[in-house]
Amino acid sequence: MEKTVQLSGFNLAGISIRTSNTEGQAAKDLGELWQRFFDEDISSRVPNPISQEMIAVYTAYESDYRGPYTAFIGLKVDEIDELPEGLESLQISGGKFLHLEAKGDPSTSIAKAWVDIWAREDSLQRRYAADFEVYGERSNQGKDSIVEIFLSID
Repeated sequence: MEKTVQLSGFNLAGISIRTSNTEGQAAKDLGELWQRFFDEDISSRVPNPISQEMIAVYTAYESDYRGPYTAFIGLKVDEIDELPEGLESLQISGGKFLHLEAKGDPSTSIAKAWVDIWAREDSLQRRYAADFEVYGERSNQGKDSIVEIFLSID
């Protein structure tokens, strides 16, 4: 299911890496970022999270999906003023987003969803402000998982 939604801005606390989709770099970097997120138990270090949903953000695009960008994984928080050492903050601006769902085993469904998004690039009117995935309760159900994807659009 795909629909256009208006979202309010929000704050995140977590970790990030600069990467690109060329020559498999993002697959390597994102795998390492997720591994670090779990190995360092980042979710337990985030002070006063609003929810336990993990949010993976793609932002600070140099150009479009073919250029360098920043990947960030974290949790929603109200305050980002004082974070523990090693954590970063990210503010997501509100606006219009295209909401999609990646259905199936996340190890394959998310990559497939992004390949489909890139194939439709010309028709999506992406802003390349901040795109993100939401890993909520439905995201860890094996082949029945659903991960929400939000693309910033004009």
